[in-house]
Amino acid sequence: MEEAIALGYIMDILDTEEAVMCLVAHEESKKGREGRHKKYSRFDLANYHDDEFKDMFRFEKGDMEGLRVGLRIPSEMTSDSGTKWTGMEGLGAVLRRLSYPNRLVDLIHDFGRSKSELSTIINDTVDWILFKNARRVNNINQPWVEPEEFAQAVLNKGAALDNVWAFIDGTVKFTCRPQIGQQSVYSGYKRHHGLKYQHLMCPNGIIVHSYGPFPSRRHDAAMYGE
Repeated sequence: MEEAIALGYIMDILDTEEAVMCLVAHEESKKGREGRHKKYSRFDLANYHDDEFKDMFRFEKGDMEGLRVGLRIPSEMTSDSGTKWTGMEGLGAVLRRLSYPNRLVDLIHDFGRSKSELSTIINDTVDWILFKNARRVNNINQPWVEPEEFAQAVLNKGAALDNVWAFIDGTVKFTCRPQIGQQSVYSGYKRHHGLKYQHLMCPNGIIVHSYGPFPSRRHDAAMYGE
């Protein structure tokens, strides 16, 4: 915006007084945007009704503490830049961000944080979750995986086979168009650029294995073959 005002002044579209007024108005507007998160309170489970919470975060409110402990997220976290937040706040921010294509600005009302703080909290919490739990989705040999029990559950639902204990499928995560190698990540079917992942889900709804990423143009069968 400052560049546009300067250009208008140089091209004699704006006189000195008009340019100064535009700069002052822009700075006041920017300050208002940067400080608006202070009008809202920080994330608190008590502020949400149970049904509302599940719609927004895709988890039951009563399961959040167990989920935090299960993912090994500490009760308090601090970024390299000095930003501090609770593990529950970090988990909530990640779930809210992933529950729907939300922009950071859309999360300000729920977390009372600036966009830069939200970006730091979400990225650092995701990195922590991956660091502590990546092996759980990269290694299919988990103590809770019971192929015979799962296969029986599938059979009880009317399956024709008695040895199916998980379901495999691919999913595409859309991305911005890259400047280099656009064709490799462009899906003619989806009409979008993106990366493709393959997941293995058990009958209890838990993903037991993830594989990828692959270029979006790759067919699901090619991922399965690898």
